[in-house]
Amino acid sequence: MPLNDLVVALCDMHQVNISIDPFHVPDPAVPVTDKVGGLDLKSALTILTAPRGLGCDYRYGMIWITSAADAEDWHDPTGVAGIQPASGSDLARAWNEPTAADPIKQPLAEVLATAAQRLAIEIDTSLLASAADSNDDFRVTARVGGLPFRHALGFLLYRSRCRCQRDGDKLVILPPAEE
Repeated sequence: MPLNDLVVALCDMHQVNISIDPFHVPDPAVPVTDKVGGLDLKSALTILTAPRGLGCDYRYGMIWITSAADAEDWHDPTGVAGIQPASGSDLARAWNEPTAADPIKQPLAEVLATAAQRLAIEIDTSLLASAADSNDDFRVTARVGGLPFRHALGFLLYRSRCRCQRDGDKLVILPPAEE
């Protein structure tokens, strides 16, 4: 079974969110033929990933399958982990609210505008428009339904390689850093 199909089955079976890192797993359809019945999920994932040079980590409120090296030495490139909303602010209230978003090739700015409206917070995506070219408006496809807003935000930003920072009670979304 391809790894990506196995992940879908494991998500359904265990009622957990599992993501395959699109930037550190070169072939998400790599065949997996191991049999790991009767094991807990953590042990099974270790047995399934380690021989393929992959590892597991916990990021953005979900299990993350990535390269073994990335799992050992990861830092949040989105800036979300460093954001501390001001106590009592609208952003603090929304930070842990469950978010319902399962966009399919939808512009990041539209996904975040919907979340901002529903959560009654301010998210400035204006810098994305100036950074996007005609072929890239930072489209995202993701399953983030039910995750706290902060995790959904981190996941969506990671998938689009964008970043964010807090400006008072507003989130400012930044385009990918120059590499």
